[in-house]
Amino acid sequence: MKFSQLSAFEKNLASLHLSPVYLVVSPCSYERKKIMELIKAAVRKKEGEVTLARYDGKDVEWAAVREDLDTLNGWGGGRIILLDEIDKLKKAALSALIHYVSQPSPHVYLIMGANSGKSLLELYKQGKKEMVACDLSEEKPWERKDRLRNHLQQLSLREKKQMSREAAELLLDKLGTDLSSLEQEMNKLICYCWDRPQITPQDVRALCYTHQPQSVWNLAEGIVWNTQPVRVDSTYELSSFFYLLGQVRFHLQQGLILASAFEQGKPVEEVSLKPQLLEKVIPYAKKQGSRHFQQALNNVFEMELLAKNSSLAVSLLFDLLVAKVKPSR
Repeated sequence: MKFSQLSAFEKNLASLHLSPVYLVVSPCSYERKKIMELIKAAVRKKEGEVTLARYDGKDVEWAAVREDLDTLNGWGGGRIILLDEIDKLKKAALSALIHYVSQPSPHVYLIMGANSGKSLLELYKQGKKEMVACDLSEEKPWERKDRLRNHLQQLSLREKKQMSREAAELLLDKLGTDLSSLEQEMNKLICYCWDRPQITPQDVRALCYTHQPQSVWNLAEGIVWNTQPVRVDSTYELSSFFYLLGQVRFHLQQGLILASAFEQGKPVEEVSLKPQLLEKVIPYAKKQGSRHFQQALNNVFEMELLAKNSSLAVSLLFDLLVAKVKPSR
């Protein structure tokens, strides 16, 4: 069973008619892991105490995963295996996983994650009887924006506050669609409006992201695609820099999807960029190749750690980010 809408998947999960195999596909690692945590919570609600093992497809040995899948929980309760980034598994490991999914153990819950579903067609085919998938990789930009706007308003309601549609859309316009950044800012807004029942556009303007000469989205475009000169001044805030990292990561993920498709001679799918921008960046993605975008994503992760653990000026962090994302000569 495959769901392309998160709300429908959550309703299915709430029924507690659980499957032994789940797959979550999303290019946003933060959101993907949140959905995997929802599945884990549903298993705990049904099974009570559970044991848990985590693996990452980038560097895991399949034999270790298989051993865990074959191990019974001697203490009773459920057993969960989290296996993220299965689209990065080695070919032999992916083949073994596909074979397992066709006849999974009824004693273990396997929760898988992937950035993209392009290389998983056979997995879908073999797992159609036992596997439940939540695949957001084909979500259109406007669909994602609408979903995230509703999510922001729901977060507000949980704290007994009303967030107007205009306020939610303004927050999205300022920060883009990086879920981690949006949730961080919502926490600040809820605290800021603790003595009032509403969150208004005025609150968003007052608290969220000091105005800069260029928007976060435009800065990220300029850094990743070299579409325009980019710069910030000494007043640029660290919180704004973290939002920028999220948008840069998003654009690099789209670049990786594009470049990989070109290298494999496949049609371009699953890209969440505006048509006008997509037309401009296709030649750049072809020229740079997937290796550039993958390395740049690794560099962004390093920059995030540096920003959290150093006292460097934000303007210097920005300059380092630009240098690390640009292609090497």
